[in-house]
Amino acid sequence: TRVPTTGDFDLSEHIAAHSFGGQAVDLNILQLYKAAKAPSDLELLSSTPISTEGFLVTDPGGEVLLAQLVVGCCAGDALPVTLALEDIDAAGLEDNTWLRVTGEVDAAATTAREDDPDLVPMPVLRVDSYERIDQPELPYLYPA
Repeated sequence: TRVPTTGDFDLSEHIAAHSFGGQAVDLNILQLYKAAKAPSDLELLSSTPISTEGFLVTDPGGEVLLAQLVVGCCAGDALPVTLALEDIDAAGLEDNTWLRVTGEVDAAATTAREDDPDLVPMPVLRVDSYERIDQPELPYLYPA
């Protein structure tokens, strides 16, 4: 997946500033992609509970994904960015249902593609819990 830049983002600094007493750290899907590019960040995320939100999508192969639309200029150029969800019981959840998901990144499953190693690997999140949420007032991500 090719994803827009997230600008300057220091994962360690973000976790230190936003993790209180073992609470899950809020990260958006773009920040998770940036971390997936760096082995040290990926390893850090595998031992740090994180929370993110997006809408549910089931791909044609049955894989459950969490997505958000990234806007560069206007809604007309919005592109979906997805995160794979492991260990989620999605029975009863319809595509386009908005969720807040908490879990840890599965570093072993988040791997570069052999056919194109320049593509950023899609992060895989082992789901500990999730809750349905209303679609946010601003449902898009805007890269820095």
